[in-house]
Amino acid sequence: MKIGIIGTTAKPISIHATGGTEVFCALLSSNLASLGHEVYLFATQSTNIPGITVISAADKTMSEIDEEKVKNHNTHLESDEKKLLDTALTARTLFKAKEYEKKLDILHDNSSSYLTGSLSDMFDIPIVTTLHMPPTSFGSYLTIPPFVTRPKNHYVAVSKWEQEHAGIPCEVVYNGINPSVFEFDAEGAENLIWIGRIRPDTPKGLKEALIAANKTQKKLKYTGYISDHAYFDTEIKPLLTDLMEDVPLVTSPERKNAFLGSAKAGIFPIMWEEPFGFVFTETMSCGTPIIAFARGAVPEIVKDGVTGFIVNSSDEDIRGDFIVKKTGIDGICEAIDRLYSLSHEEYLQMRRESRKRVEDYFTAEKMAKDYVKIYESVLRSSPSKPL
Repeated sequence: MKIGIIGTTAKPISIHATGGTEVFCALLSSNLASLGHEVYLFATQSTNIPGITVISAADKTMSEIDEEKVKNHNTHLESDEKKLLDTALTARTLFKAKEYEKKLDILHDNSSSYLTGSLSDMFDIPIVTTLHMPPTSFGSYLTIPPFVTRPKNHYVAVSKWEQEHAGIPCEVVYNGINPSVFEFDAEGAENLIWIGRIRPDTPKGLKEALIAANKTQKKLKYTGYISDHAYFDTEIKPLLTDLMEDVPLVTSPERKNAFLGSAKAGIFPIMWEEPFGFVFTETMSCGTPIIAFARGAVPEIVKDGVTGFIVNSSDEDIRGDFIVKKTGIDGICEAIDRLYSLSHEEYLQMRRESRKRVEDYFTAEKMAKDYVKIYESVLRSSPSKPL
């Protein structure tokens, strides 16, 4: 099968990227190629994935343009500039895909943009669209396109939670990783860890993790890309104590393995509806259990009491009858205390179960095979491009 992958233009696409969609595009492309399919990845010039034909649609990603503006003008892109650039870069990617359409059987869209649905009728081949963003962002996929055309996209959610809240028919394929890239650490260490983007609009719980670490008097190592420096200065800095260690941004596989594996637990009291969360599966793949709020896909990824502990985020938002009965920060603290009070063998078993859960349910190979089944089904039902 000849498959066109429409990539994101936010950051360079790589299995070591800092963005989940970028990692997804790289892993899916590589694993589809390993299954014997011919893959064309439509991205930006800095993308280079062995075994994949990368079609450059633009010279720079959004992040590279932002870096250039900082270098030349000592200021970051404004939000309005980012929106305009995102539209321009996505449009260029789609038109480049149109140029190659006759070489392809199917397109797989990962742009998280309303443009794909709005322009879907300009393509003669089927389009599969993965919903990488939560329902609060679905306007960019779903509300605008029907005013323009009749979108013919076949939608796929990355979790059952997202499928339930999407409001449209869609199948579910869990995001996968390559477990072989992540080294299993059978023992772990005594400190907690947190990793993620540091920003207020998709809060991944650094603030809450710091509060919990201070309350339980546990050392917390944290690392992440600061997307909003004003938020970091006002909300995060005041919580930093001697218990915290700011680790430089983790990018290389060696450093990521060392960071994720050498820990007692990953603390992720996420304050938004995470549609999936590569950070959970990557951390578990290294053997480190997860303590997280029951938001988004967390209850699908973490097995309560087996690969960590799930905590209801408040008394008003009860999403399951979990082992930890307290909610909010108090619940995170109770989960931390429970985890540290496990016997040595109980804890080592939790680490083994964490790795096994990823290998059983969240591998890139399984993800690619599941998408191939969807491609085949869509092509069989397509009048313009039958299988």
